[in-house]
Parts: sequence; C-alpha cells; structure tokens
Amino acid sequence: MPRFFAAFWPLIRAFMDESTARKFELYSNPVEGKKRMVEFVDINELASDFGGNGPTTLEMASMNEDNSHKKISRQITKLLTKKLLKSHVDMTFKLERGEAASVRIYSRVSDANQAHAVLSNSNKSEEWTIDLKRNKKEEAAKSFHRDFKTTLHGPGEYIVTVHQKTKQ
Repeated sequence: MPRFFAAFWPLIRAFMDESTARKFELYSNPVEGKKRMVEFVDINELASDFGGNGPTTLEMASMNEDNSHKKISRQITKLLTKKLLKSHVDMTFKLERGEAASVRIYSRVSDANQAHAVLSNSNKSEEWTIDLKRNKKEEAAKSFHRDFKTTLHGPGEYIVTVHQKTKQ
C-alpha cells in the first residue's frame, strides 16, 4: 500500500459504517500482508501475483467454471444499476463469427423486490428468462449469480434486460 494512502485512510474510514471499516486490513509491507492473507487462503489457492502458488488472477479470470483452460478471447463486464422510477436496465453486445458466449448475471436484489433477466437476440426471435430470486442458502446482504442455460453463437447481437418491480 502506498504511504500516501495510509495517511488518508483515517479520513476515508471516518465516512464508513464501523462494521464495514472493520473488514479492512491495510499493510504497507507485502510480507506482512501475505502472512495475514495465508491465514485465510491456502497458499496453493492464492494467486501467484499475490505471492501464492496458484495461477495468476488473469489466468483465474479466463478459467471456465469447471476449471478447464478453454480459450476465452474476451470477457464483457457491465454494471447495470436500476435508476429510480425505471423498471428495467439493459445492455447490448455483439458476437463475431466463430465466437461463442455464455451469460452470467450477478445480483444483490433484495427479497423485497421481484426481478428477472431476459436474454434475447436482437430481432427477439429467441428469448431466455431467468429468475433473480435468492434461494434459501444465499445470504441476504451478499451478491449471488445465475447463469442462462444456453450458449450463444456469433455472428449476432444480443440484449440482456434486467426487470425489477418493487413489492408494494
């Protein structure tokens, strides 16, 4: 951690909720930071760019969920935030010829809201829907994810739309 950050940390921390601030541990010495980190993460699972024996964070990001190293040529990440009084948000992406894609939605939607995501091709001739309701194992304050059970193939343009309705 740069020294200037250590000087500003008390100021930043003052604006945080105490329970959130307690979750941060800052180390200016990488050896001390690594020593603390391996108390929580097995050294063989810790990314090598953080001093562990695991793959780099870039290698981990390009792994599929089954830990296979199938080549991933690009990853699209977009933060969709619902605006006040708007019932949905969406994003569009294109796949080139020969590309294939899967879509995963991360959500923090509360139980007080009903939400679902719709994935469709641009002419709406194909459409898939997933529910974004938490299951009983998922903690209320944490994010969770859902995967569309389809593989998309290019060329084509696709739209992901997240609909949310607040319960009254």
